[in-house]
Parts: sequence; C-alpha cells; structure tokens
Amino acid sequence: MFTNSEQKLNDQKLEFVSYKSSLSMGLEKIITGNADRIYHGGGPIIINFKETPALVAFIIYRFLESFR
Repeated sequence: MFTNSEQKLNDQKLEFVSYKSSLSMGLEKIITGNADRIYHGGGPIIINFKETPALVAFIIYRFLESFR
C-alpha cells in the first residue's frame, strides 16, 4: 500500500515502521527497503501494551536493582 509512495521529511506526519529482525534493521543503512511501513499519518496515537505479569515485573525490578 505504501511501498510506492515517496517519503517527505517535512510533512508533519508520523511514520511507524516494522522490521522482521534486528539484522534487517541494521542493514537498512546499507540496503534500503527492509522495513514495512505500518502507519503514516497524523496523531495523536494511542498505543496499548499488554500488561506485564506481576512476577515478571518483580524479576525485572530485582535484576535492575542489582546494578545499583
């Protein structure tokens, strides 16, 4: 849908892209066209994330505390 449209840097629009892997994101500097554009338009944008289970949040908290 968006693949044939040209990017305009000063169009006051948000653009969200998705990559299949971190490697394809890194290769974007060398070989363009690895990203899939999933949104191009105005805001505001509301992004809902899944809730983190309490146990996982506690483990992450304890892990981060170990670096203090």
